[in-house]
Amino acid sequence: AYKSRRALAYPTTTPITVPHVHAPGGGWRVVPAQGAATWSSYGGLGYFHGGASLQEWIIPCIAIVWPGKAATLEVTVQPLNQILTQRPRVTLLIQRASLFPEDAVARPVEVVIRETAHQTVLFRSARVELRPDHDQQTVPLQPVSGASAQRGTALRIEVRDAQTEAVLADSTSTLLIALDEW
Repeated sequence: AYKSRRALAYPTTTPITVPHVHAPGGGWRVVPAQGAATWSSYGGLGYFHGGASLQEWIIPCIAIVWPGKAATLEVTVQPLNQILTQRPRVTLLIQRASLFPEDAVARPVEVVIRETAHQTVLFRSARVELRPDHDQQTVPLQPVSGASAQRGTALRIEVRDAQTEAVLADSTSTLLIALDEW
């Protein structure tokens, strides 16, 4: 039914006395060239192929399975109950799912401090990359131009993913200075 340079295929109803294998699905019997039996090669190069070697029967396949997946870092905000300066610093606690730093992926974040009542951003940090080989990172914030707030204003500290803007962690605080342009 089929002839190639390395094997012949016969219907399953054909009686075969030589060693053979069944093709996937069981619809054919496949007989490779063996011993002195030879078949010609492709392309008319004039040489013959003789016998089935181990390389022709076994097709190597490699399956690579990683024991675990790298995960992005998680973060929490170290409690900061009161803000006493116009240049606050927020400490972020980095949490890894594994003890090994190579199992985690660095994550770029931004920190903002908002007035709770109107959600107005009062302070903002530059983009910071949290690395898995650190346990914590202190992030300096700058006041937003034109932002003002009175002493005693309730605040919300937010850590946001710099790429997706998703809130990763938050905390509450209180402003204990008057924030204005002076």
